[in-house]
Amino acid sequence: MSTDTIRKIMQDLSDRNSGVYRRPWRHQQESLRLFYQNRDLFITTGTGSDKTECFLWPTVSRLIHEVTSTPETWAILGIRVILLHPMNTLVSDQIGRLRKILGNTQFYDYFTRTTTGKRISQFGMYTGRTPYAGVHTQTQD
Repeated sequence: MSTDTIRKIMQDLSDRNSGVYRRPWRHQQESLRLFYQNRDLFITTGTGSDKTECFLWPTVSRLIHEVTSTPETWAILGIRVILLHPMNTLVSDQIGRLRKILGNTQFYDYFTRTTTGKRISQFGMYTGRTPYAGVHTQTQD
């Protein structure tokens, strides 16, 4: 994906108050740039500096790119991203951030107006507290 395409997607999301900042931190900008260079990332910065956006923004922009560039693959239901977190509280925080972007009505309006996608992204979470389907047995522990 070209730098201009990424910039346009991020600007559109920012203009719609969909969880993308108008003036992102340097580590957020660099993580987006390095992600699209297929580089591994390891982000360390202070508490409250919004490290979450370092993986959320590339994820969201890649989803938008898929639906606009290859709608035939987007039409196929499937898992696009798996995020692993070490703590349930972090999972809850991250799902809240995803909801802020993907569950936002401005994002939905943008997505349906600017893409040919017939469906919107879905997401969920699984933790050790997620109930099992069916009858719980000792072997499921």
